[in-house]
Amino acid sequence: MHRWQEGFCDQRHEIRLTAGLPHAHFVRGPTPGTFRSVAAVEKKGGFGSRPVGRSASPRGVCRSSTKSAERMRTMLTNRRTGLISSVLVVVTALAACGDDGVGPDEITREDVTRGFSAVTFRTTTDGTTTDQLAQGATLNIALHEDGTTTGGLFVPGGAEGGGDLNADLAGTFSFSDVTDQVTFDHAADTFVRDMTFTALRADNAVQLEGEETFGDTTVRVVLR
Repeated sequence: MHRWQEGFCDQRHEIRLTAGLPHAHFVRGPTPGTFRSVAAVEKKGGFGSRPVGRSASPRGVCRSSTKSAERMRTMLTNRRTGLISSVLVVVTALAACGDDGVGPDEITREDVTRGFSAVTFRTTTDGTTTDQLAQGATLNIALHEDGTTTGGLFVPGGAEGGGDLNADLAGTFSFSDVTDQVTFDHAADTFVRDMTFTALRADNAVQLEGEETFGDTTVRVVLR
C-alpha cells in the first residue's frame, strides 16, 4: 500500500470512528492505523489550550449560558413585578373613580331637602339694580323628603297693576344629582317656578342660586 493510500485509509477510519461515536472526536495517532481521542491529546497538552474542532471550552460555554439565563430570569422577574404594581395602581384608581360613595364636595338630594330663605333677591332693569329684600320682599320655601314644597313669596308692588305680590309656593320640586339643579312647580304664577336653581356649597352650607331674564328685567336669587 502506498503512503498516500495509507493516509486515506487512516482518514476513512477516523471518519468511521467519529460517526460511530457522536459524542467523541478522534485524531490519527503517531503511527499509521492508531487513533487517539482529543481528550487524551488535550490532557498531555498536545494541542494547546483549545481542542481541535472546538471553538471554546464546553464548561465555559455552560457557565456563560447559565449566567445569561439567570440574568434573563432576574430581568423578567423585575419587569413582571413592575407590571403587576402598575396594574394594581390602575385598578385602584379605577375603583376609586367607580365608587358610588359620596365625596365631601358632592351634593345629594338630602342636602337640599330642608328650608331655604332668600339672602339675595335683586332685580335689574335698564341697568338699574334694585335690592328687593331691602324693599321689604321675602322669599321662603321648604323642600320636603316626599318631593313637595311649602312657603311663600312676598314682593311689595310686585303684582300686576302695582299691588303687592303675595304668592303661595306650595307645590313640588325636582333635583338632578348630575347637574345639581333644582326646579320648582306650583300653581302660583311666579318667577320662582320659571327659574332653574343650582345647588352649591358655600360657607360649609348648601345654597340655591338662580338667575333668569324675563323681558327687560333680570332676577337674581340666592336661597340659603
